[in-house]
Amino acid sequence: MANGIWTSMSGALAREERLHHVANDLANLASVGYRRHAVSFKEHLPGEQHDIVEQAPLDMSLRVVNRDTSMVKVDESRIREEQGALSETGNQLDLALRGNKAYFVVEGADGQELITRDGRFRQRADGQLTTIDGLLVLGSGGPLTVPPDTARISVTAAGEVRAADALIGNLRLAYAPPESLRHVGGNRFEADDLQVAEDVEVAQGYLEESTVNAVAAMVDLIALHRSFQAQLKGIEQYKQMDTAAIGLLRRF
Repeated sequence: MANGIWTSMSGALAREERLHHVANDLANLASVGYRRHAVSFKEHLPGEQHDIVEQAPLDMSLRVVNRDTSMVKVDESRIREEQGALSETGNQLDLALRGNKAYFVVEGADGQELITRDGRFRQRADGQLTTIDGLLVLGSGGPLTVPPDTARISVTAAGEVRAADALIGNLRLAYAPPESLRHVGGNRFEADDLQVAEDVEVAQGYLEESTVNAVAAMVDLIALHRSFQAQLKGIEQYKQMDTAAIGLLRRF
């Protein structure tokens, strides 16, 4: 088999991975606090640990790709630390962050700490602040609880939560670098080591919009689709070359 087929195959697989992320970005175009993903690639040369098994007519044989065959693979995928536009809602429990390196901290269903840029918070009947789907919002000393009969809740730029003039607590604002984040669904992440966020302000009555640009994402999606098709065409051409080579050998 012509070794070049592996270059086309690896290119197709890499573009398929990128297509997945762009499609996911488009699906989250309207998700509050969503950040688009960046995918990087790098050259990959086969080695002994990347031997490829091919189906032989009567058995399975091990074939090593020529070490000079250049391939490509996904290096990493991570979120882009970009500030989304802030949309005013007027809701006193809608909060947004001004600052790229900061997240709200909430408590997951099994007690783990999760971070998110989605600031759509609500107050339960018992006064505890929660996310829109019921996870507890954490302050510097644990879950934040506002007296249930409080009519006016104010949140300062520094993250202080007040009921009338009484200080309830401080929102816990944390940061973890993109490469350490693990997506757990619901536009939330977990990380092994959360740092205290710096250079961040809380905006009350606002929500952060998704950082996905619909036009740019659609252009990227079309370009990736065409590139993927070109890689498949390359694979087919290499297969035709192999077939022609086998036909020539059979003449002798």
